[in-house]
Amino acid sequence: MGLDAAGKSSILLSLKNDTRLSSYCALNPTLEVHREIIEDTENEFYIFDFGGQRNLIDSYLQRLDELLAEVDKIIFIIDLNDVDRHLLAIDYLKQLMDHLMTTEQTSVAVSVFFHKYDKSLPAGELARLDASAQELVDQISSISPPEMHVEFFKTSIFTVFQKTPMT
Repeated sequence: MGLDAAGKSSILLSLKNDTRLSSYCALNPTLEVHREIIEDTENEFYIFDFGGQRNLIDSYLQRLDELLAEVDKIIFIIDLNDVDRHLLAIDYLKQLMDHLMTTEQTSVAVSVFFHKYDKSLPAGELARLDASAQELVDQISSISPPEMHVEFFKTSIFTVFQKTPMT
């Protein structure tokens, strides 16, 4: 879950080990909720990719009882580079956490991914992203219910490619 353009569908492609560039280029905004099943050697995971447009979020917030029934984990994605919308993302996350608390779903794990933390960026840019991530951790920690354990991660779907000229 998260705002539109945060990278939710790209992360889902990565979780499915889809490394084809054409898959990423063909992504369109998710409308409503898209369900995927991911299997490993021992487990089957049902993953729900929630579209993040404002009208969809409003609809989800009205139907959280239905949408979050039997959910084990919420992964909330925040685009580190979309600084102008960090407060909007935090507000959405707070509403989700408040719902979990009022419905006594305190056992639902919550992970927050600070996405688009691309290690190939220049050092100054990475320092800015680190500072932004820490500020978000502080803000989210201050609004999180004490009985709810929230984990934080910096994420990227990119690997570093480098080329060195030959002499």
